[in-house]
Amino acid sequence: MYQFLGLMFKNEKISDLPIRIPALKGSMGGKTYYMMSVEPDILLRIGFVLHRTKVNESMSPTYQRMLIPNRLKDIGKFIDNNGYFPNSIIINFDKGSKVRFESSGGASSNSESRFGTLIIPNAYGIAHIIDGQHRVYGYAGSEYRFTNSIPVVAFYGMESREQLQIFSDINENQKAVRPALKFDLKIDLDWDAPRLDSRIGALRCAIIKELTRDANGVLFNRIAVGEDSGDLSLRSFNDGLSKSSLLPSATYKSYKEEDRDVCLYDCNLTDFNEAMTESKKRVVAFLKSAYEYMQQHLSTTLYEKLISSNRGSYAFIVLLGNLNKHLIRGGLLSQKANTPTRMQVMEPYLSSFANSLSALDPEEYSILINKQGQGAETLWMRKFQSMINKIYSDFAPEGLSQWLETQDKNIQEEGKKIAQEIITILHRRVIDKVHELYGDRWESAISEVRARCKNRINEKEAKDENFDSENADWVDFMEFNDIESIINSKWNDKFEDDPSAITFEQEFSINIGGQFKTKKDKLRWLTELSSFRDSWEKPKANPINRTQVEGLKIVLSSLLTD
Repeated sequence: MYQFLGLMFKNEKISDLPIRIPALKGSMGGKTYYMMSVEPDILLRIGFVLHRTKVNESMSPTYQRMLIPNRLKDIGKFIDNNGYFPNSIIINFDKGSKVRFESSGGASSNSESRFGTLIIPNAYGIAHIIDGQHRVYGYAGSEYRFTNSIPVVAFYGMESREQLQIFSDINENQKAVRPALKFDLKIDLDWDAPRLDSRIGALRCAIIKELTRDANGVLFNRIAVGEDSGDLSLRSFNDGLSKSSLLPSATYKSYKEEDRDVCLYDCNLTDFNEAMTESKKRVVAFLKSAYEYMQQHLSTTLYEKLISSNRGSYAFIVLLGNLNKHLIRGGLLSQKANTPTRMQVMEPYLSSFANSLSALDPEEYSILINKQGQGAETLWMRKFQSMINKIYSDFAPEGLSQWLETQDKNIQEEGKKIAQEIITILHRRVIDKVHELYGDRWESAISEVRARCKNRINEKEAKDENFDSENADWVDFMEFNDIESIINSKWNDKFEDDPSAITFEQEFSINIGGQFKTKKDKLRWLTELSSFRDSWEKPKANPINRTQVEGLKIVLSSLLTD
């Protein structure tokens, strides 16, 4: 809204009364500037951002990226929770804006700067926001836009190209805080925070920092924390601890029930500092001992590649949490057991795990090492869990059985066979239904699909000189996406000649479980079928499990029955 007002009513007065703001006048780089403290509501009304869009091409050169809605929303929440940004917004007043400065007295003997009042016309779009647009517009939905005041550095009469240069210099030369340093700072920022989830975040950081700073541990100087470099990333350890259940999950005010009975943290202690300090000692001691055990029972290469690596550390820490939970809930280990006792009870499991790693065949090893992308961490975690599950079948972390099914080639082949049969039936049934619905006009009713199919015929003809395009039926070139689009677009169409005939909705609504009210519910089987199809056509797609295969059987049975 503010951008719209600035664009449509640029330089038009909001009020005849000018805005008067105390300011300090100075000079820098040959340019006059003013330092002041301004309410966000004023900046929102008189400000404008030169976004790089077609709408603003007449104002060239423009330089700002578009505002990011989610970021604005997050900034708004931050402001409403009494957050603030101490750095200055940088703006420029147009030459024609008639901004003037009234000095309040003579020059100081120690400075060329002047105190006074900056008098600004109360008009739309006269101040271009060079740096800080998200900070300014983050106030748009907050009541604090009237009561807060934010630091501003204002230039006057700067050409657009000079503004562009400042914007470029700021973004090129300012150095973002390294993630490892930001995470390290969380210890001081959030250790005593009122939010429990923030405290647990600080505790994770403190544990990781202790692991890499402990000269007696095998991870000494290995993890990049703060300004200290290391060959292991902090994120892998943080994500591993977050998923491991070694620490409790928390909300703003309370700990979640799911892991309170197994975590190495006393959720009943009212002294948070004592609870966190004690938990840090216990988790650090446990992780150190576990890493040392694996180092002693694996070859140097396997330890470095499969345990003391980023993906290995994530998976190993999650595995340790899984084992700890399994043993406590199985009555084999006390939640408050000390580290030697915990390691003694866990030793048979870790021994079998080390043996499994040592027995990995070259192909399995290569798959782990060469796996790329987001699925790598999941693959390593599940592979580690499955190694222990093979020896101790009662050790079955949540989701492992479904994952093992996705690795079963028989299940994949069965699912593929059923899905292909479903698609073959759909190909015929959908065309028959269009014939019923539109009669002689059926081809024109799905003209977009027909056009795509004919393009495929032309493409095939161009590649294969022996292909007989004249006798090719375009219907044979329909693909699964075409079937989906026809079902979706003709879902509610009625039959002209026979109102009582079965519609697309009636014929293709199939209940595979869950709610069954909306169109989305009734076509969930089609959406999932598309996903299953990807599992054998796209290398990076997720494979299917036994439950999903049973869902395919329901779909096939329904289509055959009809």
